Amino acid sequence: MGLRGRVFWLWAGLLTACLAGLAWVAGGLLNQAMAEAASLAAARPEVAQRLREAVAAAENVTWLAAAALLALALGLMVAVLRPWLFGPLRSLERQLERDRSLDSQQGDLLARVEATLISYRARLSAQARDREGQLDVVDAYRATASQAQERLAAADRLTIAGQLALGAAHEVGGPLSIAVVCMDSLKGLADATDPEAMAARQRYREQALEALERVDGLLRDLSAFGHPEQPGTDTPAPIGQLLARILRLGRLHKRCRSATIELAVEPAAGTACARIRPRHLEQVILNLLINAADATEGAGTVEIAVRVDAGRLHIAVQDDGPGVSETLRQQVFAPFFTTKAQGHGSGLGLAVSRRLIEEAGGRLELLTSGSEGARFEIDLPEAPLEDPSVP
Repeated sequence: MGLRGRVFWLWAGLLTACLAGLAWVAGGLLNQAMAEAASLAAARPEVAQRLREAVAAAENVTWLAAAALLALALGLMVAVLRPWLFGPLRSLERQLERDRSLDSQQGDLLARVEATLISYRARLSAQARDREGQLDVVDAYRATASQAQERLAAADRLTIAGQLALGAAHEVGGPLSIAVVCMDSLKGLADATDPEAMAARQRYREQALEALERVDGLLRDLSAFGHPEQPGTDTPAPIGQLLARILRLGRLHKRCRSATIELAVEPAAGTACARIRPRHLEQVILNLLINAADATEGAGTVEIAVRVDAGRLHIAVQDDGPGVSETLRQQVFAPFFTTKAQGHGSGLGLAVSRRLIEEAGGRLELLTSGSEGARFEIDLPEAPLEDPSVP
């Protein structure tokens, strides 16, 4: 029990004691007055009557005073007990008012949160639309970049074809001269009927046909190399076939005609296929071959070595030229970088070659440099002869 409770019960006990004492005193006085009135009733009836009336009036007054004191006591008790009785109710009422206020505030807060969420949702939708637009732009840029890379590869291929076309006149000139001589000889033997002349005619015809077939083959190879890729030409081809075709084309280049080109192909590698489009591999090896012949100025040796190791096809092009200095090693694969004189190189060959090899899942690296010459090695995954998954 707290201090207020102890004070209250002390005050209530004192008040009760006072009321009890007052009632006892008033009762004693009234009893005494009644006894006096009874003793006087025989001697003086009028006095006794007045005394009884006075006692009755006093009794009434006493009861009124007691009632007033009781009312006062009750009022004081109510005043004292009011905080205890009504305090929780008031607290509950205030709590309810606070709850109603909180409900109102929560309603406003929820409305603001909902409005904010709607705003955020609208912003996210707008950002999603912007992102989709940006992705469309990126896709367009990617497609444009891919087309640009294809054009660069085609431009590099046409550059090689142009260089080879310059040497084609020399290569074609010899067989054509032989064909012309044979045809002139055939004119002189047109009317001859003896067996020796007929044998000579047959020999001249075969020589002329062989020379023309050689010219036709060179022109076909050059035309096929320079023309756009045709459908159905991306089937893997044995590396031996590709190298034979590459050497025929390479001989059209003036540097390759005078250089010594050696092949070192392992027996198992000759029939192996690389997982790359043949025209792409052909373009890359021709690039490396022409660069190697240029590095030796047409007076050195270029070796093309092919081997197979753990499902990978390795093709190395090695020359005995001056090599590549350390300062240039990091730049040789950069687009438009060239060490050749102006007008003699586009600077696209090695950059395009590396991209074509990497697109096929391979690597093109410069392995050695300096006094040992330059060695470029192609590392490609091996593929079956008929592989529909070639990119």
